[in-house]
Amino acid sequence: GAPLCVIIEGARGLRNADFLINGKSDPYCVCKVADQPHLTFKTRTVQNCLNPVWKHKFVLPDLAPDDVLEFTVMDEDYGKDDELLGRAQLVGADITAGFDGELDLDEGSGKTTGAKLSVMV
Repeated sequence: GAPLCVIIEGARGLRNADFLINGKSDPYCVCKVADQPHLTFKTRTVQNCLNPVWKHKFVLPDLAPDDVLEFTVMDEDYGKDDELLGRAQLVGADITAGFDGELDLDEGSGKTTGAKLSVMV
């Protein structure tokens, strides 16, 4: 495989996972190559935002055609475990063809949240 540039643009329509009256989710996104934990990248956290813009760019050194990119959007919580806001993935064929668009985020068991993650490869 060849090096691959990935840009995590942002997300929209995230669930508000914070219970504070004025607070909203503090989202960040983690991208990793399935079964390769050493290839993990994390955006910064955007405070109190349900439509974060990260524009986080990173380069994967080597990607095989059957690799899967896994994206996980989390709510950063101080004093307790961070909370899942949604997951999405890109498979090898989409990656090699180039992808620029939105992925549906789901919270597991195929339950879509209506939230979207913008990614470019």
